[in-house]
Amino acid sequence: MLIKSEMTAFGTTTSMNTYYDGNKSRTEIDVPGMAKSILIHLPNEEVMYQYVYGEETGVKMTGANASYAEEMGLMMDTSMLAEITDASSEDMIARVETLDGEEVIYIEATQSDEDMGDVLVKMWYSKKYATPLKYEVYMGETLMTNLKVIKITDSIRFSGDEFVPPKDVTFQEMDMQSMMAEW
Repeated sequence: MLIKSEMTAFGTTTSMNTYYDGNKSRTEIDVPGMAKSILIHLPNEEVMYQYVYGEETGVKMTGANASYAEEMGLMMDTSMLAEITDASSEDMIARVETLDGEEVIYIEATQSDEDMGDVLVKMWYSKKYATPLKYEVYMGETLMTNLKVIKITDSIRFSGDEFVPPKDVTFQEMDMQSMMAEW
């Protein structure tokens, strides 16, 4: 599967292509004026590779299991969607809606932060693909981030090389647990 999306934040529009082959994924991020950033996730090996196209060094994150990938937004637990729609509260609204002709789970959640004030997140998750088709993040009345899926193709063929880290990049190894503990 290939998901093409655009994210706008702070006046900059970033293009993202995410390729999926089974549970493997490759995300290519194009930010205007910068080199392409690439993230390869191989959950069976519990590893992620991150590098910038054309650079000689990158990062290999070990211990990158499914729960870390879900935290980073690379994977979505489809059972979670059913729980969310049944768990609406004062701080969160969840319901089934239609977006561009597709049935989605609409989720709206507000969080208060001492430094930033109220942050409102609106998400439209595809039930069919278990991925966000659109989301918006507001601080007060200001739209800070907007992501919109432009195209989903589920009949794409891969050579397999897309999910193999390049041989001409030297990867510095880091432990995912240590990295997530610092966040």
